[in-house]
Amino acid sequence: MHLPKLGWVKFFQGRPIPGVLKNTTVSRHGRHWFVSFQTEQVVADPLPQDPADCIAGDLGVKHFLVLSDGTIYDAPRAAYAHLRQQITRVQRKLARQVKFSKNWQKTQRRLNVLYAHVADLRRDFVQKLSTTVSQHHATVALENLRIGNMTASAKGTVEQPGTQGRQKAGLNRAILEMGWGQFLTVLEYKLAAQGGQLVLVPAAYCSQACPQCGYTAKANRPTRDRFCCQACGYAKMADVKAAEMLEDRGRQRLGVPLRPHPA
Repeated sequence: MHLPKLGWVKFFQGRPIPGVLKNTTVSRHGRHWFVSFQTEQVVADPLPQDPADCIAGDLGVKHFLVLSDGTIYDAPRAAYAHLRQQITRVQRKLARQVKFSKNWQKTQRRLNVLYAHVADLRRDFVQKLSTTVSQHHATVALENLRIGNMTASAKGTVEQPGTQGRQKAGLNRAILEMGWGQFLTVLEYKLAAQGGQLVLVPAAYCSQACPQCGYTAKANRPTRDRFCCQACGYAKMADVKAAEMLEDRGRQRLGVPLRPHPA
């Protein structure tokens, strides 16, 4: 490729570049350089899919995504934890060095590489999972999460200091580490490209309401992983049950029949 002020530069072409070239962007991520080509091409409109082919998913920290059919997808938490330990170790080393010295700059570059590795790991997981879900289901219903409010600081103010700030900070880090917002964005455009759609439904009382009889109470969820309705005895894994409630709300919004929920 020919770049202004640089001339001809070699690059690795991973796949053919379709369409008419409009723009070229060169960027650096970690220790590597990347080039992206923006092209223009005519793409046929996708055929609309049947909205009755609907499934819902419950996003969480323990399990990244639990579908209403019982399928569970877990994030690479062990890899995240390993990289987090490395980042902490490098940050401590950086704090002991003279700022802007040669060794400080070398350590800063090492820290940037680790941050890039975490971002690459998250992006790879999100891309693969969104592709799997979008290829097997036409319509997906997920919680309409307010991630910004969920990850707000618990420090409070000087007049009204917050409580359990350290525990809330750990929860915020775990939520942001999952990349829920990135997953929603990627899944939405992949579903639209295949004629499907992403439906965001309110998540209020999904963990306490029974999909069988509708009874809602805190006592319906005696533990974090178990749901047992105190009215009709309907029992199931709590995350799967929450996904079933989200599917019911998604189907009601789409105007398609509800599916039965066998215990």
